[in-house]
Amino acid sequence: MPPSSQSIDHEGSAKGILRLPSETIAAICSQLPNSSIKDLRLSCVSLSAIACLRFDRVFLSAQPREIEIFHNVANSDKYRGRLGEIVYDDGPADDDTVSATEAHQDGDHYVLHLEPNDGDDVRKVPRWFSFACEQNRRILTAELDDRVEHLMSTEKSWEEYKCLLRKQRQVLKSNLLAKALETGLERFPMLRKITITSASHGRLFEPLYMTPTIRAMSYGLNYPVPSGWLPATWDAWFQVPRWGEIETEWMGFRLVMRLLANTELAHNVEEIRVESGELITGLNGNIFEKPNRTLMDFTTAIAAPTFRRLHLDIIWNKRAGYDWPGYQNDLLGQALVGASGGRGLECLSLGIHGNIRESFLDPLYDPSLMNILPFASLARLREFRLSGFFVTSYDLIRHLAMLPETIELVEISLLDVLDVNYEELLVQIRDSLNWTSRDEKPRVSVGFPDMTYTPYAECSIDDSVNSFLYSDGPNPFSGRALSLAFGIMCAKLEFKPLPLQARWDRWI
Repeated sequence: MPPSSQSIDHEGSAKGILRLPSETIAAICSQLPNSSIKDLRLSCVSLSAIACLRFDRVFLSAQPREIEIFHNVANSDKYRGRLGEIVYDDGPADDDTVSATEAHQDGDHYVLHLEPNDGDDVRKVPRWFSFACEQNRRILTAELDDRVEHLMSTEKSWEEYKCLLRKQRQVLKSNLLAKALETGLERFPMLRKITITSASHGRLFEPLYMTPTIRAMSYGLNYPVPSGWLPATWDAWFQVPRWGEIETEWMGFRLVMRLLANTELAHNVEEIRVESGELITGLNGNIFEKPNRTLMDFTTAIAAPTFRRLHLDIIWNKRAGYDWPGYQNDLLGQALVGASGGRGLECLSLGIHGNIRESFLDPLYDPSLMNILPFASLARLREFRLSGFFVTSYDLIRHLAMLPETIELVEISLLDVLDVNYEELLVQIRDSLNWTSRDEKPRVSVGFPDMTYTPYAECSIDDSVNSFLYSDGPNPFSGRALSLAFGIMCAKLEFKPLPLQARWDRWI
């Protein structure tokens, strides 16, 4: 049977590529996604040898598909030595423990009321699931997103989604995740980084990570996008649950910390990222309320002499948000002081994500970063990021003044500065810190809500800020008198800017 014209063209394209030096082909492949590299490898034997798949990270979640692939990579001598990162998806699929019984429109808000166990088990499609699907349609329609036409029906979506739920329940009842992670620590000699995120799914059509489970989902699947262990109630964004000893809550963080703190497990992990993807999610801030097992494991894990980098996104959404326990005690601060064998971290990123209103803020409130960031914790930093905290200009400046000569990057983002606006804050940074005299001047980035051009997203100013600080450029905030209004705890999204009603009533 003669070859088709399509196969001839395909072979011709492959031969054309092979005229290039192998180094050039490898450089091109380094810029391609693995899906495209796979197509190249299938085109001919020669390209299969040159175009190597990138296996620099592997995913793990409460889905059998991820666990199976994880073990396959761990058992492959070809790939396991190339793994530098584990991404733990700690965003469980929403289960049917609560159900939507009522929703009403309030201006631009869609307020969700929930009741536990409202009899959905007798329905073909649970009401909580139908409500979530309808909200997804509303959001995409409000954004004039053409992809709303590609959403699957609620009935078909439920048939696929309930299979994911069933598999998830089976995994969560087992010890499979702990065994897989322990295997990875033992079998990945180049493992340096563990990322724990509850934002892998991002939002419909726009995941943060293309995990094997997400990749296998039908295009247009309409489902409640997972975003962590917060209770699915209409006021969940105001009430973060107390930190308990229930192992299934924030399970990924608990499990990773427990294994990293186990001195019998040899590993080379030097970086932990608890990552929100700049969405309103993250680690339960109540973990720092009082001593507990997981906090002890966390302190032990980052105290390893080889540990260097920490990124910690915290969720805290009580109405009186400034009473976060981290301000009241030094549990986090002492953990940071003891990091890296007591020498301190090289890179530190701390962020609080939440929704805090001015009307709930005590006008006499005077927050202090000292319990969170003792000066000793700053001694070895090269990169420093602080996001979402309440600060005074005096307290912030004195902490920035303690940054060592090694500092290369400073990012202050979405800070609620209580006493000055950002125009005045930049003047204080320039005049008080004397960074202009340094041979290596730290690069400064300032992030703030963009309420003019892109509502509910974040602008980040770099070049103009550094020009003002070091080159007599104009103050980028001059004349704007921009002070961050309370209640606009918006996020720099890694997808598209979210509308007000995103994640049901995310911004309330």
